[in-house]
Amino acid sequence: MSVTWIAADWPAPDGIVAGSTTRTGGVSAGGFDSLNLGAHVGDIEGNVAENRRRFAADCKLPSEPMWLSQVHGTEVTVSPEQGNSQEADAIFTREPDKVCTVMTADCLPVLMISVDGAELA
Repeated sequence: MSVTWIAADWPAPDGIVAGSTTRTGGVSAGGFDSLNLGAHVGDIEGNVAENRRRFAADCKLPSEPMWLSQVHGTEVTVSPEQGNSQEADAIFTREPDKVCTVMTADCLPVLMISVDGAELA
């Protein structure tokens, strides 16, 4: 089963793609069923790694995502290394082909992009 996601339907600048994953297409079980991407919630590490691999492959991402875990604070992380999880409430980059992610539960993410698409938060 492939990872499914809901693409944002908005007039984004060229090269900007946004969306939200659903829970289908992963290998996690129990309360994490099925596409758990959060390494910080107690799921089996190998399952999360496989879910993230599937997400990157099925969505044809241009690079390894920069994973952001919300902490309900005021921290902003600027262009963290790909593949590393960061605890913060915002992520910012000016680097092309960076994949920024935020994992949410009860909060909705907000995406802001400059008119030319060169800056993303």
